[in-house]
Amino acid sequence: MEAIQETAAAAPKAEPSTRRVPPGPPTRGASVFSRIRYGLNFFFDPFGFVGGRFESYGDTYFVAAENQPGLYVFRKPEDVWAVLVTEAKKFRKTHSAFRELGQVLGESGLLTTDGDTWRKHRRIVQPAFSPKRMSEYAEVMIEETVREARSWEHGKRIDLADAMMELTLRIVARTLFGHDASGDVDAVRDAMRTLQDGLVGAQLPIPRWMNIGLQRQERAVATLDALIARMIETRRRQGGNGQVDLLQRLLDARDPETGAELTDTEIRDHLVTFFLAGHETTSNALTWTFHLLGENPAQRARLEAHLDEVLGDRDPTPEDFPNLGFATQVLEEGMRLRPPVFVMARQAAEAVTIGEWELPAGSEVVLWLWHTHHDSRIYPDPERFDPDRFAPDAKAALPKGAYLPFGQGPRTCIGKHFALMEGTLLLATIARRWRLEPTGAAPKLHARVTLSPKNGLPMIPKKR
Repeated sequence: MEAIQETAAAAPKAEPSTRRVPPGPPTRGASVFSRIRYGLNFFFDPFGFVGGRFESYGDTYFVAAENQPGLYVFRKPEDVWAVLVTEAKKFRKTHSAFRELGQVLGESGLLTTDGDTWRKHRRIVQPAFSPKRMSEYAEVMIEETVREARSWEHGKRIDLADAMMELTLRIVARTLFGHDASGDVDAVRDAMRTLQDGLVGAQLPIPRWMNIGLQRQERAVATLDALIARMIETRRRQGGNGQVDLLQRLLDARDPETGAELTDTEIRDHLVTFFLAGHETTSNALTWTFHLLGENPAQRARLEAHLDEVLGDRDPTPEDFPNLGFATQVLEEGMRLRPPVFVMARQAAEAVTIGEWELPAGSEVVLWLWHTHHDSRIYPDPERFDPDRFAPDAKAALPKGAYLPFGQGPRTCIGKHFALMEGTLLLATIARRWRLEPTGAAPKLHARVTLSPKNGLPMIPKKR
């Protein structure tokens, strides 16, 4: 979604700049028709659109913007690492990409805040991801996955994308909010699909009253807000009762200086952020990974042999997670080929040098992780599914910035370990019981806020 800003925010420069900038596309026309056509080209094939620009201009290219410092687009690992890690203090998340995202997630969650507000809220949230809590979460993850796997029938087609979405939704609701989301699955699924397209469509240069996608997005936000409000009200009515989950921590949080509670808006923004980010990315990672295993039966056989060796004829336990190394490699290779978060964005808070380029304050930056993950200079035969790329020695030898499905630096995803553990345990629990077979042509990429298969992913489960 961040990369859409290349088409939505970029506009003709008011006058030529004397600043040395990377090569880039010529200034496009100023007419609304030209802007819409430009935006739609990106909308329907973002990977081809941006890939073509990298081929034309090199590892960094520049897009001019009217009365603004412009947009710098990077894919080289060292440049990505510099933005996220070594020069992280010189960047902020006020990139124009977050303006529309903020309409959904609000202005108080960890994804959309900066500075002292972000640090304060991160301290409040961090204990919910302690090692002790992670072990408790693992039990719920396995329990819910066994429940899901038992519901499948041999040879009966399922939409795996829907199944994984429902499963990860139930898990995040139980672990972080103490809420049984079984009755909310359809509403949340429909809202998520609407939001994915609405956030992108909102950036097209057409009047608001004509933008049906934006109108649907607003209704979807209202649906999610009602669900979140119901969870908060239920917990307040029932009291904490010894709960130590994320929801209770937010309700109990007090400002150390003033003693003030978090506002309802702040609590809402955190819950929406974790509710959506906590299930959507893992759901997509698992969906794509099972699809890749179905296309690569030799690697699937290796995974099954690994699970037979570690687990035998039983389901995994939380204690098994460290021993499921090859299963984690499979998941990591799935996230390399099909990264749920395929692009990141920042804005320079002050002048900064990235590689050979001097970026003035206010410059917008897009990091195309998809193209980093598919760079043949880093990953030979990059379209090949090969979990050995993430064997311990091979992974350690990767350049810094070459593989960042969870970001890096101070803004690394707080749920990184939660997601890796969840993905590995769910993959192991399902693959021990079921072999998922593809039903036809590979699904098309649906690149919106996250990367999902367009129109779902039908697969046929067969008992092992």
